[in-house]
Amino acid sequence: VMDGYEAIALLRSRGFKAPILGFTAHGSDEIQKTIRDLGADACVRKPVTKDQLLNAITRVLTRYQNLDDDRFGSNYAEPPGTSDTPTDYPS
Repeated sequence: VMDGYEAIALLRSRGFKAPILGFTAHGSDEIQKTIRDLGADACVRKPVTKDQLLNAITRVLTRYQNLDDDRFGSNYAEPPGTSDTPTDYPS
Protein backbone atom coordinates (compact mmCIF):
# COMPACT_ATOMS: atom_id res chain seq x y z
CA VAL A 1 0.00 0.00 0.00
CA MET A 2 1.32 3.43 -0.86
CA ASP A 3 0.08 6.87 0.02
CA GLY A 4 -0.49 9.76 -2.35
CA TYR A 5 3.00 11.17 -1.78
CA GLU A 6 4.58 7.89 -2.84
CA ALA A 7 2.21 7.52 -5.79
CA ILE A 8 3.03 10.98 -7.18
CA ALA A 9 6.79 10.45 -6.74
CA LEU A 10 6.62 7.01 -8.36
CA LEU A 11 4.63 8.25 -11.35
CA ARG A 12 7.05 11.12 -11.98
CA SER A 13 10.10 8.88 -11.47
CA ARG A 14 8.72 6.57 -14.17
CA GLY A 15 8.35 9.38 -16.67
CA PHE A 16 4.62 10.08 -16.31
CA LYS A 17 4.23 13.56 -17.79
CA ALA A 18 0.47 14.10 -17.80
CA PRO A 19 -0.98 16.43 -15.17
CA ILE A 20 -1.44 15.16 -11.63
CA LEU A 21 -3.86 16.71 -9.16
CA GLY A 22 -3.07 16.04 -5.51
CA PHE A 23 -5.86 15.97 -2.95
CA THR A 24 -5.41 16.59 0.75
CA ALA A 25 -7.57 17.03 3.81
CA HIS A 26 -4.77 19.10 5.34
CA GLY A 27 -5.03 22.78 4.61
CA SER A 28 -1.50 23.86 5.51
CA ASP A 29 0.58 25.63 2.92
CA GLU A 30 3.50 23.34 3.84
CA ILE A 31 1.58 20.17 2.94
CA GLN A 32 0.37 21.68 -0.31
CA LYS A 33 3.94 22.74 -1.19
CA THR A 34 5.19 19.22 -0.45
CA ILE A 35 2.59 17.74 -2.79
CA ARG A 36 3.57 20.15 -5.57
CA ASP A 37 7.29 19.57 -4.91
CA LEU A 38 6.74 15.83 -5.39
CA GLY A 39 5.41 16.52 -8.88
CA ALA A 40 1.71 17.30 -8.61
CA ASP A 41 0.59 20.13 -10.84
CA ALA A 42 -1.98 21.35 -8.35
CA CYS A 43 -3.20 20.53 -4.89
CA VAL A 44 -6.89 20.57 -4.00
CA ARG A 45 -8.14 20.72 -0.42
CA LYS A 46 -10.82 18.23 0.58
CA PRO A 47 -13.73 18.31 0.83
CA VAL A 48 -13.87 19.64 -2.69
CA THR A 49 -16.88 20.96 -4.53
CA LYS A 50 -17.57 20.29 -8.18
CA ASP A 51 -16.73 23.91 -9.03
CA GLN A 52 -13.42 23.79 -7.14
CA LEU A 53 -12.44 20.59 -8.95
CA LEU A 54 -13.36 21.97 -12.36
CA ASN A 55 -11.44 25.19 -11.62
CA ALA A 56 -8.33 23.22 -10.62
CA ILE A 57 -8.52 21.08 -13.76
CA THR A 58 -9.00 24.17 -15.94
CA ARG A 59 -6.01 25.96 -14.35
CA VAL A 60 -3.73 22.98 -14.89
CA LEU A 61 -4.84 22.29 -18.44
CA THR A 62 -4.52 25.98 -19.34
CA ARG A 63 -0.87 25.89 -18.24
CA TYR A 64 -0.23 22.78 -20.34
CA GLN A 65 -1.92 23.89 -23.55
CA ASN A 66 1.04 25.96 -24.77
CA LEU A 67 3.81 23.45 -23.99
CA ASP A 68 5.85 22.08 -26.87
CA ASP A 69 6.15 18.55 -25.56
CA ASP A 70 3.58 15.83 -26.06
CA ARG A 71 2.18 15.52 -22.53
CA PHE A 72 -0.89 13.62 -23.63
CA GLY A 73 0.63 11.66 -26.48
CA SER A 74 2.77 8.57 -26.52
CA ASN A 75 5.53 9.96 -24.29
CA TYR A 76 3.83 9.47 -20.95
CA ALA A 77 4.15 6.30 -18.90
CA GLU A 78 1.39 3.78 -19.42
CA PRO A 79 -0.66 2.55 -16.48
CA PRO A 80 0.52 -0.74 -14.94
CA GLY A 81 -0.50 -3.81 -16.92
CA THR A 82 -0.93 -2.01 -20.24
CA SER A 83 2.61 -2.30 -21.58
CA ASP A 84 4.98 -5.18 -22.25
CA THR A 85 7.41 -3.86 -19.64
CA PRO A 86 7.07 -5.56 -16.26
CA THR A 87 6.46 -3.29 -13.30
CA ASP A 88 8.32 -3.48 -10.02
CA TYR A 89 5.94 -1.59 -7.77
CA PRO A 90 6.60 -2.15 -4.10
CA SER A 91 4.25 -4.62 -2.49
